[in-house]
Amino acid sequence: MCAGISALVLSAANGLRRHCGVRPSVRDEPNGDYVLSVPSGGGARAQAVLKTALSGVRAIAAAYPGYVVVREQRSARWTS
Repeated sequence: MCAGISALVLSAANGLRRHCGVRPSVRDEPNGDYVLSVPSGGGARAQAVLKTALSGVRAIAAAYPGYVVVREQRSARWTS
């Protein structure tokens, strides 16, 4: 499960860079958390990449409820 989440987070970060022109930040915290930050929301394409990755992470969390917790934090508002 950890490898699956890592793959989703890193794939999203790479997709944001290559296809959306966004420079995301990925942090692997000592407590096991992954933090993927996107400056200013990144626009519509970036939001699609993020929603896709989040959907995959949520599916893993649903399969392993005692081991995976999804926390979303929105610090900037995206508008089209």
